[in-house]
Amino acid sequence: MGNAIDMLILLALGASVVLWMEFSVWRERAVRVARSLCQRHQVQLLDETVGLRRLRLRRGAGRLRIERCYDFEVSLDGSDRRPGQLWMIGQVVSHTMLPTPQAPVTASGDDTPIASRDNVVLLSSRRPSALTRLQ
Repeated sequence: MGNAIDMLILLALGASVVLWMEFSVWRERAVRVARSLCQRHQVQLLDETVGLRRLRLRRGAGRLRIERCYDFEVSLDGSDRRPGQLWMIGQVVSHTMLPTPQAPVTASGDDTPIASRDNVVLLSSRRPSALTRLQ
């Protein structure tokens, strides 16, 4: 009985190592794809890495396959960090999401970009005073 348990533990350990190695290969492929995607869209891949975010089953070519989602961060101008995503089924990219540069939004009638103005709204000016609530 002890030999059977030892054999099952050894098989589970071997399967874990094989699965870990396969995930490593998938991750390296995702890094290469993210790097080329960023070069194509002229954004900078930050930290030169991707992180596995989630796994899900997707039906493709008549059978269920594992679809992996990798998150990474990019920079449009070197001073910001924006999220990107990469979905892969096997070695094939099924979906990507990259941020796009946007013009600064301005308030109506004001030429100052909202991002450069003070966006703090004082709540005390919007709340009724304590005396008003008591009366």
